[in-house]
Amino acid sequence: KSGDVELAYIYVPTHARFAAFNPALSSDRVALGEHWIQLGGVVSRPLGKIEPFGAISAGMVIFHADTIHFQDGTSYSTSDQVRFAFTAGLGFKYWFTDRLGLRFEARALVPVYFSGGGFWVGTGGASVGLSGGIPFAQFDFTGGISARF
Repeated sequence: KSGDVELAYIYVPTHARFAAFNPALSSDRVALGEHWIQLGGVVSRPLGKIEPFGAISAGMVIFHADTIHFQDGTSYSTSDQVRFAFTAGLGFKYWFTDRLGLRFEARALVPVYFSGGGFWVGTGGASVGLSGGIPFAQFDFTGGISARF
């Protein structure tokens, strides 16, 4: 059993469109880039040439959208949104040699939106509370080359 620290950057290019009940207020498709910057850990267990692993990380995601153009001719320039995020994944590595192999992984990418928080102190102790939610989760399936140095 072994563990490693992982610094990950994941880029997700996608598109978004605002659809309103009034078609004149709907938008054209707009490019949306997601930049995931994460720090976490990987735990693996070598089983011969196969090495299954689990990974978990926390950090931030930056959502960057291009200018939104609406059907009525107006436009809206967006600003980047930065949110706390975490990822969790499972995968395996197949080692051809002691130093070179292939890596396959499925990972959930989860942004978290905080909407409020508080800190309370009283005669019986103290408490902290946060409220928020997870608006969506998306999944990343990757493969690549692994090398040991």
